[in-house]
Amino acid sequence: MGETSGEDDATLVRKIAETKDEFALAELMERHAPKVTGDLRHRFRHQLQHPEIDQAVNNAAMKVWKNAHTFNGKQPFGPWFQSIAHRAALDILKGEKKQPTSGLEFDLIAPVSADLEETENSPRTTWHMEQLEQIIDFELKGFEQTVARADVAAGGPKEADTELLMKQHNKKKNVVQATRSKVWKKIRERIHERKALLDHTEVNP
Repeated sequence: MGETSGEDDATLVRKIAETKDEFALAELMERHAPKVTGDLRHRFRHQLQHPEIDQAVNNAAMKVWKNAHTFNGKQPFGPWFQSIAHRAALDILKGEKKQPTSGLEFDLIAPVSADLEETENSPRTTWHMEQLEQIIDFELKGFEQTVARADVAAGGPKEADTELLMKQHNKKKNVVQATRSKVWKKIRERIHERKALLDHTEVNP
């Protein structure tokens, strides 16, 4: 791995895209897989076992191998790979371990797009996925966070099994429904706020 250890991530991805350089992929995984694995184990600690998390990271590595040419280099490789691995973990959770891969423009959490108003800025981007995760991690607490994570794991807003949430957390149906409505209203508002701030920053650097 000595030939690649001194090169930056973007160069390694380009080598994979252009020459299918196995050493480049191995170097990228050595740099980023441990952190991503730890993140997934934390996020899915109540839903997936360690071997399943490892499989998700491996699946994500294979998607990088097959689709390295789609990496535009505008963002660091680490968050890009983390988003791919997160999607791979969701696929395993839903029993969808094999899906056609036309590129890395993954429909990260497709049902959310309808709830967040379908625009060219739909949450089918790495940026929106990152904002969603940050909002759930740092702006939601308790049962709100539980409902949001369950919905995301199931595919999007209102997708998680309400009856299961009621049984697991000893909540009444109206409590689950009210919490879910409050959670996704808050997420919509926060993402719109962040997008407006981002647009303002780009226009007025």
